[in-house]
Amino acid sequence: MTEVRLSDFAGRRFWRSFANSALACIGLLAMAGGLWDVLFPDTLPKVGTPAAVTVLLAGLAYGLISNRPQPVERTYDSPAVKIRVVAGDLFDAQAHLVVGMSDTFDTATDIIAANSIQAQFLRRFYGGDVDRLDRDLAEALQGVRTSHAAAKAGKTMRYPLGTVATLGGPERRFFLVAYSGMNDRNEARASVDGVWESLGSVWTTACAHGNGGPLAMAVIGGGQSRLSQSLSTADAIRLQVMSFWLRSREERFSDELMIVVARDKYDELDRREIQAFLDNLRPS
Repeated sequence: MTEVRLSDFAGRRFWRSFANSALACIGLLAMAGGLWDVLFPDTLPKVGTPAAVTVLLAGLAYGLISNRPQPVERTYDSPAVKIRVVAGDLFDAQAHLVVGMSDTFDTATDIIAANSIQAQFLRRFYGGDVDRLDRDLAEALQGVRTSHAAAKAGKTMRYPLGTVATLGGPERRFFLVAYSGMNDRNEARASVDGVWESLGSVWTTACAHGNGGPLAMAVIGGGQSRLSQSLSTADAIRLQVMSFWLRSREERFSDELMIVVARDKYDELDRREIQAFLDNLRPS
């Protein structure tokens, strides 16, 4: 889903890293040339200008090659899973989808944000048919313990955090998970503990209904849940990765996790840092 774009070469982070790498390479080659000149003083003066140009071009080439945009991903042997962080549209992913919801599973378009993942899910897979989605949710949530929410517009039955409604068929499941609480003003609030618990519920449900297939999800907490006030995009990605990684070591429930990031947020990410985090995950 992520392709190399000209914008990947336009950011200050790229040019800063490029300059550091290029200058380091030029400095190393210059030092080697200086040592060579000491040991063999009669050779370098004959090729001084060509040598200087060669060193400069080599440094620039090294800086470009070592900092070229790379996919943020890692494949592991133990557990045998793959984790990817990509830019794109979550709903284009060829995978089972994880969709964040509130604990009231509100679906009305005058309550949920029009640009939220759940609103996009409603449009893409239900053609905006709220009644049909509500019927499917009611069927999927049969038997789940509920409590009365505070007086509010929209739905008033509250489900426990971590409740997962499984929709779709075996080929492509939709795991709609309640990870935020909705207050009486229809403001969603999420906590790190609640998200961690909810992710665990998703993995459990995927184990039962996902047939080991790949999972795709957006960066959790980046919308109306307001979790982004205490958790950056990069930290949210780490949280999701760590939860998936640790659970995968206990049982096999999916062979791949794909975290799909909006393009503007992806461009702002320190992707080298995220890649280093993935690389440092090791079985004990």
